[in-house]
Amino acid sequence: MENRQKKTMMTTLLILGLVMSLGGWMVSMTRKDLLLKRQINEEVENLKAKKIELDKLMVDYEEFDGLTPLWTKWLPRTEEEVARFAKEVERLSSDSGLVLETTFDDFPKKIGGKDNYVQGLEVDWELKGGYGGMVRFLDGLERMNYLLKVRKVSVTKSKEEGTQLNMIVSGVLLMGELEEKGELKK
Repeated sequence: MENRQKKTMMTTLLILGLVMSLGGWMVSMTRKDLLLKRQINEEVENLKAKKIELDKLMVDYEEFDGLTPLWTKWLPRTEEEVARFAKEVERLSSDSGLVLETTFDDFPKKIGGKDNYVQGLEVDWELKGGYGGMVRFLDGLERMNYLLKVRKVSVTKSKEEGTQLNMIVSGVLLMGELEEKGELKK
């Protein structure tokens, strides 16, 4: 009888150990599942927020796309208007205490997508002077009444002694529509 009680006790302990191990494993798996579920829920909420932002951007895009004919009529359309822009940039660089060298492409190019684009004239400015002047120049360039797409700005220390810097600004001056002959529409 005592042997039978030992076997029953051993079997009971073995079953209890298995149940406890299984329970621990299930708790561990449940914890991992809960953590994974929480991560998935956070990602879903993040994606929902991004979708809302994209929807808002689409509404903004449609609103501004409808205004394109309105603002494009204010873009420079003639060589004289481009020359006026160049003079304003020269004055800005002079007022900022900088030496300026300007290079324009010979002809405007299409800027933008396949179906929705404007004409643009590539421009590069090479400036020499002090840091404060360069900051004033960039600030003034931003405030000008022209649409300018700045593609690249690089600043390097001048090879000459002193605090002189060299800055190269590359961009595109957005322009009005061209006629088929390559002349700007009026």
